[in-house]
Amino acid sequence: MIESYENMSERNTFKRISVLLDKKTFEALNKLMQRKHLKISDVVRLSIMHYFQHEVGEKSNLDELEKIAQQLTDGSHLVIDLETLIALLNEPNNKKLDRLWEIAERDGFKQGTYYKSIGINDFVEILRQMELKNWFKFRMETENCYLLILPAPELQKYLKHFIKGLSEALNIKMKVKEIGERNLIIRVD
Repeated sequence: MIESYENMSERNTFKRISVLLDKKTFEALNKLMQRKHLKISDVVRLSIMHYFQHEVGEKSNLDELEKIAQQLTDGSHLVIDLETLIALLNEPNNKKLDRLWEIAERDGFKQGTYYKSIGINDFVEILRQMELKNWFKFRMETENCYLLILPAPELQKYLKHFIKGLSEALNIKMKVKEIGERNLIIRVD
């Protein structure tokens, strides 16, 4: 992105500005320049674009990283390799795997109760929170219909039960249907 600014053929597309900075802000600018090996103009352009994205509601990678970091540091979440999770779900000798679906529903219910307790009742916002945790990518098909695209087919049954518990806690009537191996369709009534 930075190179594209420098390689633009029409230099007159740039506008020169002057900015007065207090000492603390100037020191922060210098640290960013040194750490990232950028020019002052690059730091200013990137900062303005990041702030703009934040203000108009576009996703910001920094905002997402802050949320993930908070979840990891509070000890309530962990990072697990997807292949390890799939191996656990596919373990043929695991006699307790049938109980996993009950646990998934219970966990969904607990998660729904948590979201309600912190004032998140909007189902789309909850889907965004779960997408942030990399459970799936979601797309709104219609106002009350959502497509979840899972990273692996082995998660389909778990998520189906998790969402059932979540809907009970939120008191939202919905239908969850498996579409193919890696997709779920959710219709909210």
